[in-house]
Amino acid sequence: MGILSAMPDERIDPSQNTQAFQAWVDNNNNNQAAQPAATGSKLGFIVAGAVVAVVLVVVVVLLVL
Repeated sequence: MGILSAMPDERIDPSQNTQAFQAWVDNNNNNQAAQPAATGSKLGFIVAGAVVAVVLVVVVVLLVL
């Protein structure tokens, strides 16, 4: 069973079938939370790769001069 809260939920259970509705909300929230984490990790690798490329270019330019 779900935990009761004093705060009202932003989603309303139209059929008053609390168990099925709570399962739907929990399943919906799990899918949304998993997607941004994967996107954020890819962004980190892209930024790190760009920083390494810039540092290598600066080192090569300084060695040539």
